[in-house]
Amino acid sequence: MLKQLIYISLISWLLAACNNLEQTVTPDLNQVEAKIVIEGLITNELKAQKVIVSKTAGFYTTGATEKVSNADVIVEDNDGNLFTFEESEETPGLYTAEFAGEVGKIYSLTVNVDGEFYEASEEMFRVTTIDSLTWEIDEDEKNDLEEDDDDSGEFYDVLLFTKEPPETEDYYLFKFYRNGEIDNEDNQEVYYSDDAILDEAIEGLEAVSFYALNDSITVEAYSITRQAYLFYSDMQLLLDNDGGIYGPIPANLRNNLSNDALGYFQVSAVDRESIIVGK
Repeated sequence: MLKQLIYISLISWLLAACNNLEQTVTPDLNQVEAKIVIEGLITNELKAQKVIVSKTAGFYTTGATEKVSNADVIVEDNDGNLFTFEESEETPGLYTAEFAGEVGKIYSLTVNVDGEFYEASEEMFRVTTIDSLTWEIDEDEKNDLEEDDDDSGEFYDVLLFTKEPPETEDYYLFKFYRNGEIDNEDNQEVYYSDDAILDEAIEGLEAVSFYALNDSITVEAYSITRQAYLFYSDMQLLLDNDGGIYGPIPANLRNNLSNDALGYFQVSAVDRESIIVGK
């Protein structure tokens, strides 16, 4: 009997100890000070060139990221021309200046936020001209839709034709639009390439989706630097990371901004072509 009492007392003590171990633990995620994020794009088109300044958000923060107002934003080219950006009254953190960039010039960005300076510099390279867009019926996709009783009519390919000069090392960013809206298949965020992938002649490069009759399709090609190419490559790698044990460790994207800022200051020549499917 004594042995049984000791045994029961021991079990009771262990259960009590386990119960005392059960408590809610809030992990310390080692919150760090917010960083400045700068997103800029200068092109060779006469329009309002844009720079967006914001801050990173904490892990527990919800909603839109904080935009930075009252920053001083200036772009200067290598000929000494200064472009002062003004903040939008309707959109805090958005700074614009109207001018057209020129191929061959270097553009330097300076952003002053409360006495802290962030800088970047990039050259504008020429972009290959899109010769034409055409459309054709994709018979396999059409048959698949008929088998699935899908009457969307989205079985048209849009094909891009252009020439890529072999004497230079070039990098490109592509954007696709369907009826005025950005078209990203399977939530793909960026489409970028170097000329080794594109080859000298692009004869029928397919756009990102299948389309229906009367869809209006626009393809934009942007010249980018090798540094921008690496930035978008890092971005795609991060977006494709499923968090598995064999995936890469998340890290900040390689960029061209100083003072530990995040984002990218992109300088690009751009060419675009549009087509209406079926016409």
